[in-house]
Amino acid sequence: VFLEYADTSSSARAKAALNGRRFANNLVVAVYFPEDKFSSGDYDFDVGQQTSA
Repeated sequence: VFLEYADTSSSARAKAALNGRRFANNLVVAVYFPEDKFSSGDYDFDVGQQTSA
């Protein structure tokens, strides 16, 4: 699931609020996704590549 926000402060709050929660007994792992990959439709991403933002 991708969520897109208008500004970084909103996305940071959402990431903090959602990460670690459970949805339908599944653990939510919230990460930032590279905008260029999202825009180009390249949804292949290794969470280990995650950068802090």
